[in-house]
Amino acid sequence: MTLLYVEALSVQYERERALSDVSFDLDRGTVLGVVGADGAGKTSLLRSVVGLLKPSAGRVHLNPGTRLGYVPQQFSLYGEMSLEENMSFFGTLNGLSRGTLKKRIDELLEFTGLAPFRNHLAEDLSGGMKQKLSLAVSLLHWPEFVVFDELTNGVDPVSRRELWELIGKVRQDGVAVLVSTQYLDEAERCDRVLLLHEGEKIRYGSPKELRCTFPYTLWALPDSGKRRMELELLTERPGIVNVYARGNDTVLAVDDEQKAQESLEKWKCQAEYRGVVEERKPSMEDVFIALVEKGEGTRDDSSASHS
Repeated sequence: MTLLYVEALSVQYERERALSDVSFDLDRGTVLGVVGADGAGKTSLLRSVVGLLKPSAGRVHLNPGTRLGYVPQQFSLYGEMSLEENMSFFGTLNGLSRGTLKKRIDELLEFTGLAPFRNHLAEDLSGGMKQKLSLAVSLLHWPEFVVFDELTNGVDPVSRRELWELIGKVRQDGVAVLVSTQYLDEAERCDRVLLLHEGEKIRYGSPKELRCTFPYTLWALPDSGKRRMELELLTERPGIVNVYARGNDTVLAVDDEQKAQESLEKWKCQAEYRGVVEERKPSMEDVFIALVEKGEGTRDDSSASHS
């Protein structure tokens, strides 16, 4: 069941257009990732959805009476209060009775793994633990829809994984989740993905659907990192449209395999490279890079609906 419709949403600041004609929808029990680089318009979009920012055009329709939870980009709880005090304060604001609130606090501290720290001050927590506390507070009133603005930004890899595990459990309870991120690998964890670039929707769909739009074949050259500068010159050769790094490997994006093979064989001979070229499946990062560098970072006019 669809819970949220966003139609032709635009946000114009005094000298800058943050969003242009963005449309999508979100079902219950679905995680939708809004993915893009810094300045793509992610925060403007999420703030418009939760009602903190009035859009310049378009509309946001959330089913009437939907309980909403929200975690902003910046940590916004009280550092001089303990975890339990923060949760008690915000739970009271949400109208929970004393008995119900105490039980709910216990449940969510256990759920997030923060129970041993319930009496610690919030300001003393690590970045990942602060985000878990923010998530717990956003869930106090059993919301049907939660919005997380870059929940994993700046936290360590272990905390990132743990936060996404929590998001998955929230989803299993039938809650709709809208989460923004600049980490393209996190898009793989979402049911639906909205790719934003410079305020415009460039693609919307499931990770599988988006990978299927990838227009190139990928060839990886293992352990070729030291040769990357000379490999980058291959973009001037027929059949090879892009060269970029993947750890110590170099990846070639190929649009004509026969011509690319000829170009690569000449380079391998000249460079005395003995590695075996491997074909790779595209990741969400590959898809995003291809769309932006190919000049497709412009409006995607496909319908918001995926039904």
